[in-house]
Amino acid sequence: MAIYTDTRSQRINELNLNINVEICWLFLSTKCQFRLSGISRIYIGKDRLYNLDKVSKKSKCNVELANSW
Repeated sequence: MAIYTDTRSQRINELNLNINVEICWLFLSTKCQFRLSGISRIYIGKDRLYNLDKVSKKSKCNVELANSW
């Protein structure tokens, strides 16, 4: 699974200190939670740009909105 974050965010510093990650989704209507655990790897360079081009325009807009908060 690929998760993207802005390299200017505090999240990058946190991932450098601790590579263990966990992603949780909670569906309130069913009270069902999914939890994924793993380790992180940070890719910066040509591969990052190649993968970012595969992200939908809608998702990129959501990332820009989240970074503006």
